[in-house]
Amino acid sequence: MISAERSHLIEDQFLEVIRKYPPGFMVTVGKAEIKGTQAIVDISYKMPSIFNDGYTINEKIPLTIDTASNTWKVDFTGETYGMDMAEAKKIEAAELRSMK
Repeated sequence: MISAERSHLIEDQFLEVIRKYPPGFMVTVGKAEIKGTQAIVDISYKMPSIFNDGYTINEKIPLTIDTASNTWKVDFTGETYGMDMAEAKKIEAAELRSMK
């Protein structure tokens, strides 16, 4: 899920993305660094390989609190992919200023 202000991904596009995941695809959630309304969460998942049993990918996923639903939202569209905590804080500050 992603906040409505950041997403232009319609349901059909989202379904097309997840249909490309391999059967049995699972994500393991690791530690989370939470600061205010932002969080960085470690995840890992295994991808198949023709050479062996597959390989593990480790990533950090930025989350933000959606104020309307008071739930964490993940940017599946990739708009915040690779964002570090400093960048997330800048965006948060800008969003809070625009709400006033």
